[in-house]
Amino acid sequence: MKRIAIVDFGTNTFNLLVVEVQPTQHSITAPAALNPVFNNKYPALLGKGGFGMAILTKDALERSQLALTQIASDIAKNNVDQVFGFATSAVREAKNGSEFVLLAQKFGIQVEVLSGDQEAALICDGVRQSFDMGEELHLVMDIGGGSTEFIIANRDEIVWKNSYLLGVARIKELFATTDPVSPEKILEIETYLAKVLSDLLSEVEKHSNITLIGSSGSFDTFFEMLHPQQYQEGLTHWQFDQPEFLGLLEKLIDSHYADRLKMKGLLELRAEMIPLAALLTRFVLKKGNIKGVGVSTYSLKEGVLNYIQEKLWQKS
Repeated sequence: MKRIAIVDFGTNTFNLLVVEVQPTQHSITAPAALNPVFNNKYPALLGKGGFGMAILTKDALERSQLALTQIASDIAKNNVDQVFGFATSAVREAKNGSEFVLLAQKFGIQVEVLSGDQEAALICDGVRQSFDMGEELHLVMDIGGGSTEFIIANRDEIVWKNSYLLGVARIKELFATTDPVSPEKILEIETYLAKVLSDLLSEVEKHSNITLIGSSGSFDTFFEMLHPQQYQEGLTHWQFDQPEFLGLLEKLIDSHYADRLKMKGLLELRAEMIPLAALLTRFVLKKGNIKGVGVSTYSLKEGVLNYIQEKLWQKS
């Protein structure tokens, strides 16, 4: 038995997953069957303040150092054998992204910077571990801080995928949004989304009655707010009632930050950005040919477990 740690260095949040794996003929068991040992989130806000200049700011790197200190401590406490770090939008888009890679190395974490295409494929791999997609096509949506990935896929193949610079932190900075988001800003953002996501909407139109599956992150929050018992039970997939789900999105879009802090199931680290995630999700549901909406609590971290198996047990 071997313990490995996956560190997902997201634009807003760093995620640490520690699992126990059993090597079998140079492969590992399916991620869904692995034994999770430790799972935690660290609000680093790596991309904050730097999107316009495509840099990681000094403050962001300082916050990252604090988060890395906590992560390194948690890794040590859990007797991890090997660590794999992966960075996404904030690092790959920043002109000084290498500064973060070097910073992580000081804490013993080697970081691979994923392309948008790689990130989308790995997210899909993770979602596939949470439930059987079958032959029916699904639209997987993963909302990040710096980017949002969309993948049209079923159990066996990815039909289409793309990564867009539409993360919630990036949108907030680009449009200088108010709280609550004003009707004028909503119109401005939705006009922008219609332009940027035109190819996505065209692709979705080719497929009748597709189901939207939100991957982890903001969708975990939607899940916990609507169905706290099922979320706490650790269910990895859930199908929402669409009118109820849209009602939650409307409530979040119209809410004040102070009120969101009091909402059950809404973590403080997500309270600032969740209205923009709700706005983006509502746009896709209304503009796409969507017949249903669900959530997968698995995402990039779980997809990475498949990706690293060759690194873990290569033939000697």
